[in-house]
Amino acid sequence: MSNDVKLSIKIENNNPIELNQLTLSLNALARQYDSFLRKSENFDYHKTERKLYISKLESGCIYAELVPAIVPLLSDMNSIFSFGSYLKNIYDYFLGKEEKINHSITKSDCDDFSEIVAQTANDSGSTINIDVKGNNNTVLCPIITVNSLDSNAIQNKIRKYVEGIDETPKSYTKELMYWANAAFVKQKTTDKVIIEKIDKKPKKVVFLNDHEKSVATSYNSRFPNKQWQDLAYIVDVEVSYIQDSPKEYKITKLYKEEIFDPQEN
Repeated sequence: MSNDVKLSIKIENNNPIELNQLTLSLNALARQYDSFLRKSENFDYHKTERKLYISKLESGCIYAELVPAIVPLLSDMNSIFSFGSYLKNIYDYFLGKEEKINHSITKSDCDDFSEIVAQTANDSGSTINIDVKGNNNTVLCPIITVNSLDSNAIQNKIRKYVEGIDETPKSYTKELMYWANAAFVKQKTTDKVIIEKIDKKPKKVVFLNDHEKSVATSYNSRFPNKQWQDLAYIVDVEVSYIQDSPKEYKITKLYKEEIFDPQEN
């Protein structure tokens, strides 16, 4: 896929657009791009790289082309194209065109989705069109084309959807945890563990106590022939959920005396 891929936004307004509202909508879109990349397993961008920039503006209507902060490698899936598919699935769901959302979204995400179409919702007779475009303005992924009525319908559906989101963390005591993978790099940490009783899939882990993190990520003299990644740990954990799906483990206590080698009988 060509690297010349951008996100295009066109708002055909009936009334003058308040600058603050336009800024809020574009900021919401930028936050969602950042959030999408942070949650995606296909991209590994630093915070400074998870940004969108305006590359083009046109008169006669509100039209902008947004490009990523970095040009994706040819071996990567294009971040803008993937982000466009993400938005399309979500807006199609809120328009009744999809049966489910294929991504985990939070209440904060929903606020952004509503804000993106807020200008159109508040201006009777206006429309908003968002596409992913490639070379020669070829539409690679049509995301949404909605008028004021549809935008209001989207916002109403989002409000009802938010009412069903429960993001209350849950606590578990003395659960078995082992490392799925770990890569500690200067200024950047990606850690994932498995706690099978909660979820068999790897989840990101955060230690609330730095000393306990050090214990779980360093040589243990009791197991001279083992790497720390190969040991098993007993922990108290607080689990963050999104739509009933566990997303992050916060280790509130590590039982240092109960670390063991899972391969021993």
